[in-house]
Amino acid sequence: MIYYFTPFIKGNLGEAYNHYCDLVPNDEDWITLVDGDVMQLHTNWADIWYKIIEQNNNAGIISCLTNRVAKSNKNQLCYDMYNETDILKHKLYASKIFNEKKYSTKKMNGGFLSGFFFAFKKSTWKQVNKFDDGILHIDKKFYNKVKQIKPCLIAEGFYVLHYYRMLEGDRYIDHLLY
Repeated sequence: MIYYFTPFIKGNLGEAYNHYCDLVPNDEDWITLVDGDVMQLHTNWADIWYKIIEQNNNAGIISCLTNRVAKSNKNQLCYDMYNETDILKHKLYASKIFNEKKYSTKKMNGGFLSGFFFAFKKSTWKQVNKFDDGILHIDKKFYNKVKQIKPCLIAEGFYVLHYYRMLEGDRYIDHLLY
């Protein structure tokens, strides 16, 4: 089973993540955490994601590609789409990427993970002693723990639109500091 959550607790995203992970009944179930500003671009996105997870059942974390994360994130950023505001161009780009790469994955080698859309087994979450409390960098801290015990993968054919301060600008963080 794959569970999908968009958790939120004011001021403590780590606590929210842990609360929702606790709700998942079985250690072998997968948990996909999704930011509230992520948009799926495939009508059959859940089928695609299911197949990616099914083919990589021993992975520690599986994430995907997107248009907007920190520019230093070479693992997940499709830089050509960073400033694109036309949603239809993102839809076409997602289709192009999927047609080229399908369900393939690549191992993350170094760098960091941005947690806009990522999946892991409940057993992995328990094995690394859950998410740290806090709001900033909890995704990176979780990734750093998981990569010590299991491979972390990027789905090369799965692309989502991430709003991520598109209008407000890269330096805007007010929404994180309340």
